[in-house]
Amino acid sequence: MEQAFRILNIYTRLVQQQTVNKSDLAERFNVNKRTIQRDIDNLRNYLYENGSWHTQILYDTKTESYYLNLPDLINPKTFYNQNQIPVTFEMTQEVFRILRPYYTSEIIQNINSEVIRVRMNISEQNARTLAFIYHSKIRVIAPDNLLQKVIDDMMEMQKTYLKQEIKTNSGGTT
Repeated sequence: MEQAFRILNIYTRLVQQQTVNKSDLAERFNVNKRTIQRDIDNLRNYLYENGSWHTQILYDTKTESYYLNLPDLINPKTFYNQNQIPVTFEMTQEVFRILRPYYTSEIIQNINSEVIRVRMNISEQNARTLAFIYHSKIRVIAPDNLLQKVIDDMMEMQKTYLKQEIKTNSGGTT
């Protein structure tokens, strides 16, 4: 489970447009730099196999840091030729303030002082991407087929990493 946690942690940071330093990660997770390199390779394979967001994990040799070359995932103008559909989200007020300038939207319910239910006209791919970027601050409510795709994306990501072999202390696999 350590590897899955490590990879998901790196992936989350990259999707949130943070750079990740190989040495810092190795120290934080008490592994060597080569292990971090393998984790990054696994993430690259995942992105390639799933065609996720037309993006790559790039490496800056000067800083020994990785970053994701994400397009402007919030702005619909970067996604030409994508049909927009009405999508219902629950999200924090903070995320709504960030997204509101980019999408036609309406607040349909105040859940509490911090969380609202919103209907937005957005492309399916952007909605799926936002569910990953703001994973703890947003969730898809409807339509059901989009919600299922978000769940499938998350399950596929976890399945990819949980298939990894477990390393024993002696260096072998079990």
